[in-house]
Amino acid sequence: MVESSAVDTVENSGIAFGIDLPFSAQKLLIPIALILVLYFGWQSRKDKIQSIGFGLIIGGAFANILDRFDDGFVTDFIDVGWWPSFNVADSCITVGVGLLLVVEFLRKK
Repeated sequence: MVESSAVDTVENSGIAFGIDLPFSAQKLLIPIALILVLYFGWQSRKDKIQSIGFGLIIGGAFANILDRFDDGFVTDFIDVGWWPSFNVADSCITVGVGLLLVVEFLRKK
């Protein structure tokens, strides 16, 4: 992870939370994760809230992948000080996962 001094941004060449993995591992893990999310999203398409959750995850993932293709890294530009830097796509992924967790928690009750 390299910080840019021109603007308060972070060039995240790793995966979530700046975890550095070799590029060969990223090339394997990212498509597998995306395929799994697409599959589970397709399976839950009849539940509106789950569809929104998976849509946010898939949209955020594709946005980060496109950003990575363009530059070789994902640009994180939101910094709240006590949390790792992130971007809008990361926020979409986090909100999507949160929705899915809430749905599952309420379903178990």
